[in-house]
Order: sequence, then structure tokens, then C-alpha cells
Amino acid sequence: MTTETTTAASAVEPTPDGHLPCAACGVAVAVEDAGERIQVGQSSRYRVSPLDAEPSERGKPYRVTEPGDMTRCPSCADRLALARLLVEAHPGAVRRIGSPAVATERVVAALDGLAALGAPLPDAAKLTGAKLGRLVNRLTLHGGIVQWASHRRGQPSPAAEVTTAPWAHVTDNADLRDDYAGYLSDAIGPRPTPPPDGGPRGCLMCGVAQQTGTWEQVNVRASTLGMKQQGDPRVSGYLCTGCGTAVQDVGSVGPTALSRALLAHLGVAHNPLNPIQVDGVEMWFATGRPPTRTRWAHVALDADTRAVLGIE
Repeated sequence: MTTETTTAASAVEPTPDGHLPCAACGVAVAVEDAGERIQVGQSSRYRVSPLDAEPSERGKPYRVTEPGDMTRCPSCADRLALARLLVEAHPGAVRRIGSPAVATERVVAALDGLAALGAPLPDAAKLTGAKLGRLVNRLTLHGGIVQWASHRRGQPSPAAEVTTAPWAHVTDNADLRDDYAGYLSDAIGPRPTPPPDGGPRGCLMCGVAQQTGTWEQVNVRASTLGMKQQGDPRVSGYLCTGCGTAVQDVGSVGPTALSRALLAHLGVAHNPLNPIQVDGVEMWFATGRPPTRTRWAHVALDADTRAVLGIE
């Protein structure tokens, strides 16, 4: 699916006398109400000349686009003003985007994308520089594509037609919807996910049911997890980021990695010259308990052990 525009008769009409097209949403704007003029540039297309053509005839354009004036309707002009306000308020974000002029162009394209979707515009007082950067990264490309000026650029007379309603030329905004969903997802942050299907529903070591990190797949003997089963079958499952890091540091799944992961979770620093081994702690999978919302919920350290570790 893509973001597309159309020139269907129901979407456009000739520009009325005394009016200019809005460069964003495409509606007609009375000249007396027009603000800044936007000139949609001139382009030429060249024909292929016969080899025996006269030099003066070679490469002459067969169509020339006459530059046309557009403007912005009041609603679209307000978005341009908002874009300029945001660019002025966030110089750090602007430096990452480009010059102030380039940043303004990209920010207003993103805002136009929101308008084409009917989505709410950001609150200038609450929008941080980081959020502005994410908005631009997500919505500028397809927001610029749906602008009426972009749609008309390259036509023989760019200003000859207007839309019958704001954004009436936008027929498929699937890409914009995806962009907006991504922008909202960025604001929320990564969502916790359970281990992939096909294995136990928690981290084999700590038992946590969901995390925002990457699950690491392991395939070990049941005895490695502290289980005694006939034939010592292999167990395929996943480790959370914390437990996976401990296993990588130690080199294998086992009691040493279990102690390392548990102590790191408790905030006890690892000292390679005097490593601490926590005894009597089972891996979650060996307990047969359901997965938990928090890591190591199946472990209850006694008061003496906590005192030795220096934790409350």
C-alpha cells in the first residue's frame, strides 16, 4: 500500500477566477485572502531529435511547465506558523535536520501529513526536541507527497486546478497511517513481549513472562537447569536480556550464570577476584511454577544471605 493522489473529476475543479490553490490541501483561496505566495517551479521535458535534425532543433522542449502561484489557506497557513515556531524553539533538533529553512520545510510537511490524516497536531508547549525529530523522521516523506503543490508539480499549468475539498486528492493514505502509527509507537516506547512461541512462556532462569529486550534462545540438558529426569532430555527455551548477558559472560547456562544474573538483578557488583556464589537457588523452569511479571519472583533469600550480600 502507498500514499497516492488522484485527479478524478470529483476531487478537482478548475481554479476559479480571482483564486489561488492552497499549496497544501489544494482548496481555492481568494486572492484578497492569500498570504505568502508559493511559486511552483518551472520544468522542461525534452524530445529525442533525429540524428539528421538541424542543430537548432535538437533538444528543444516539447512541453514547458509555466510556473504557477499558490498560497496557503488559513488552516494550512497556521500549520506553517506552527512549523516555524517549533523550528525556533528547538535549535538542537534543527541542527540534526538541516538548516532552519530545510527544517521548516520538513516540519511543515510532517504537519501536513497529520492534517491529511485528520490527526491532532502536536502541542508546541509539550513537544520536545526529541519528539520533533521523531515526527520529522516518520511523517515528512509522505506528508510532502500529499501536498497539492507536490501533486501538481510538473503539470503544464500547476495552478490551473484546485481540490473540491481539503485533501480531496488523497486517495490512499496507508503509508501515512503507518507513519503515524510508528510515531505514536515511538512515543510510547518499546512494548514488552513474551518469549517466542515454541518454548516455555518465561525466561528459563528468572521466570519473567515479558520484557522489552531481545530473547536469547538456548537448548540445554534438563540437568543444566537443575532438573532430574530420565534420559536427561534437552530443553529448548529462551533467556531474558539480563540472564542472557550473564550466560554470555560466564560461557554457559548453569549455577555460576544463575548466581551472576541474580546478583546483577539485586544490584550486587561482580568482583572477579572474589566472586560470590549463591547456593540453594533454583532456576525458574525447574520449579514448575507459572511465569511471573517480575524477574526472580520465585526466589526468596533468607535474612542472613541478604545481610551477607549487603541488600535490604
